[in-house]
Amino acid sequence: MLAMGFEPDLQAVRLTGRFDPLHLASLRARPAAERLALALSADRLAVRLRDQARVANGATG
Repeated sequence: MLAMGFEPDLQAVRLTGRFDPLHLASLRARPAAERLALALSADRLAVRLRDQARVANGATG
């Protein structure tokens, strides 16, 4: 960061935009292990959807 002329700064900032505050609050109330399991499950779903889209579009590789 210094090389680019910026001061390194680490801070937490609330997300803005399309994020639902009630959904975020319910996620924060879950144990970390459960949040990790949900994230990994969502990632596996995204991979399956991507793969199926490639098959449907006739892509290879």
